[in-house]
Amino acid sequence: MKLKQPDIVGLKNTEAKKSKPTPMMAQYLEVKERHKEYLLFYRMGDFYELFFDDAKIASQVLGIALTKRGRINDADIPMCGVPFHAAQSYLSRLIKQGFKVAIAEQLDSSTEEMKNQKIFKRDVVRIITPGTIIEESLLDSKTNNNLLSIFFIKGDLSLSWVDMTTGGIKVEKIDGQNFKQDLSESIHRIEPGEIILTEELKQSNLFSKLLKNFDKKISVVPEVFFDLKNNT
Repeated sequence: MKLKQPDIVGLKNTEAKKSKPTPMMAQYLEVKERHKEYLLFYRMGDFYELFFDDAKIASQVLGIALTKRGRINDADIPMCGVPFHAAQSYLSRLIKQGFKVAIAEQLDSSTEEMKNQKIFKRDVVRIITPGTIIEESLLDSKTNNNLLSIFFIKGDLSLSWVDMTTGGIKVEKIDGQNFKQDLSESIHRIEPGEIILTEELKQSNLFSKLLKNFDKKISVVPEVFFDLKNNT
């Protein structure tokens, strides 16, 4: 069964807050709250562990055992894990399925800092998405990996994309009466691994229906990323 990225909803925190989680799980929930749209690989010793809906999805996609770690609100917490030393192969399979992954590592702490901590501090140190990978072990050597940006303002529709495998950058302007059809054809021609655009464009009456066909590839970014006035 092929799962879509929007299925990743993480833990419903309204339920979790009814009982007090362990310090480790409280830390996990705080990190996950800031990265809801990603599968969270959470470093625990020699493993990356995934919990709740992330664990259910990863276990099914990767074909690994779904187990449990502790309980919350009288319910078992679903968990699965992959060895740290073999993580690249599992990440590659998830990325090829279109998933986005956040990597949370154990952060270095001095001996003095650890005296006042019950657990090691952990946080996300890297985000991996289909359009931004550069490692040869994660890339398909037979295809280009294009990261596509779509921008629409005052009737002008512009596309720009970078090939993460070669560093090549291209731009394209779409106009005319058939611009929606032309946009669809351009996206299919470019075959992006990921598409970045604003929430306003994604939800606009002009493009929402068309873009829904590429929903799995879309990553929404803040409007400021397309701020022409400040050249950003």
